[in-house]
Amino acid sequence: MADAETGKFFTRESYEAELKKNPTKEIILYKTPPEDSVKWLKLKGTTMASDAMAAEPVFGSWDTPLDKMGNMHPRGAGARAISVRLARENDIPLMQIMSLLSYNAAKHLGDTGLKAMQERGRIQKGMIADIVVFHPQNFKDNSTYQNGSLPSTGMKAVLVNGTAVLEDDTINMNVFPGQPIRFEPESRPRFEPVSVEAWDGVYMTGTPHLEHGEFAPHGGR
Repeated sequence: MADAETGKFFTRESYEAELKKNPTKEIILYKTPPEDSVKWLKLKGTTMASDAMAAEPVFGSWDTPLDKMGNMHPRGAGARAISVRLARENDIPLMQIMSLLSYNAAKHLGDTGLKAMQERGRIQKGMIADIVVFHPQNFKDNSTYQNGSLPSTGMKAVLVNGTAVLEDDTINMNVFPGQPIRFEPESRPRFEPVSVEAWDGVYMTGTPHLEHGEFAPHGGR
């Protein structure tokens, strides 16, 4: 556990003392050691996502300057730049990180039948031109727990559907090229409910998978 304001890690004694003094103090709880993030970035087929909430004011005007936004979790503004920085610092090939941040996510979602994601995550003829142009040595995450909404820097341009929404780290507030991404309406539900008994029969007893004829190992849900 770490102090969100100072970044210093607690000992049991300092944590208990702080708890008595300030029982509502915000802390940072790390579930895994920092080096595990690097291990995840090296895996093939993974993708990166951030579950950070938006900065306040959520209902502010569209042109609210970034430096006037309230604080938020730093991963909201820095998660992707952190991925590139960690790759740079740990000799992970740039193309591995580019796949992780673009193609992999589009591929997984596209495989579910989501047509819009079959047209993204790839730089090739006929695809949607969602492109980030940056210098791999200069792309930097700046957000901290104290200033969580600070944007990452080092981006030459960000294109959404072929339109530049950011140039030289400056956002263009006057263009709106984004498109909704959703499944087309279907005549019947895509997924069907599965009973506990059916799930156990397929995945818990080592019986053949009903669809693919594969055996599942014991013990995992």
